[in-house]
Amino acid sequence: MRRCCLFALISTVAMLNPNIAVADTAVDAEPFSDATFILNVGRTGGWRFTVDAPLQLTHLGLYDWQADGFEGSYPIGVWDQGGTLLSSAIMPSGSDAELINGFRYVEAPEGGVIFTPGQTYTIGYFASAIFPNDHALHEPGWHAFNPLVHQVGTAVATNGAFPGLTIPTVQFTENWLGPSFQFTVVPSPASWIALSVFALRGFRRHR
Repeated sequence: MRRCCLFALISTVAMLNPNIAVADTAVDAEPFSDATFILNVGRTGGWRFTVDAPLQLTHLGLYDWQADGFEGSYPIGVWDQGGTLLSSAIMPSGSDAELINGFRYVEAPEGGVIFTPGQTYTIGYFASAIFPNDHALHEPGWHAFNPLVHQVGTAVATNGAFPGLTIPTVQFTENWLGPSFQFTVVPSPASWIALSVFALRGFRRHR
């Protein structure tokens, strides 16, 4: 029954939430059965991705197992392929952050960050301690990526413990997902020209 509902769930996620990178499609079927991974102390874990169009980052998110809020707070960051931290935010403990399809989101402070095609980015979150009820999404086939966002390889983590948020570079054999993000699609110059022409014609008709 889970498999027969998969495509309908993915379609529903894509239709209702067009600007999120990844969603837990199991939340509407068998909630919270797919979280089995806890990040070790001092590690940053996440995943790499590419995009099919220019996307402006608006929010950073983290998977909330059981949708009951987080036991601890977690820094979340996103890096370019050169290892430069582009944006970061703190996911607070508790349940105040907005919940969308299994992930809670906070606003990204650097609103000018734009992901561009042809580049590979990394998103990750840092664990300062182990909180037993804060798990990552794990079960294969029960998360859906936005059509504009493509995961590269499997999950990645830091090679050893660090005092804070650090770009994860070591690829895992398993694929678990902790962080996500929200975005807006940046219109192409051609789109702006078409919109301007359309608006100008409308203005002339109403004169």
